[in-house]
Amino acid sequence: MVTGSSRIPTAPRSIEYVRLSDLIPAVRNPKEHDLEGAIASIEDHGFADASIIDERTQRLVVGHGRTEALVVMKGRGLPIPDGIMVDEDGEWLVPLQRGWRSRNDADAEAFIIRHNKLVEAGGWNDRMLAQMLHDVHAADAALFDGMGFTADELDDLWRVSDPGMLDTDPDEPDPGPAASVADMPAKSRITTCPNCFHEFIPGEDR
Repeated sequence: MVTGSSRIPTAPRSIEYVRLSDLIPAVRNPKEHDLEGAIASIEDHGFADASIIDERTQRLVVGHGRTEALVVMKGRGLPIPDGIMVDEDGEWLVPLQRGWRSRNDADAEAFIIRHNKLVEAGGWNDRMLAQMLHDVHAADAALFDGMGFTADELDDLWRVSDPGMLDTDPDEPDPGPAASVADMPAKSRITTCPNCFHEFIPGEDR
């Protein structure tokens, strides 16, 4: 088993701004990314998470998706996000965490996999998530639309967080797969928050 004491001591972690075009991806990264979702998040919240480089290989081990999102945003001529600086020639400068060094290629790839897997393994506190989604919608419907939850996911969330609180009409035709809640017919989109019982249509003004 790998322990922290077996690692080669390195410099303290630090943040450095580097040119976007100088960032080199890992040789292999099995994690796929929702680029449009990442772009929307960066537009709404700024570039909040520094990517991480492996000092041994000088390749990324964390941040492939958001780095690719920045490349697409720059190519589209979108505004420079908060958190991104600009070099003298106009190239975007991206915050990068430095100081971590892998022992070998297997160690680097294990970290890439584990870093992504741990996010999936954590799961959600469904009741708290339902309340937070409701609160976000109540405060800013546009932000709610960018959260990326489909109608089916919201239905499942309400059922799990408080079974029996979701009103459904058996005569309502199945709307089929929806890319977002806004794609559903208005009647099907009426949602009851399992925490406060407030009825609302996600994505529409209060």
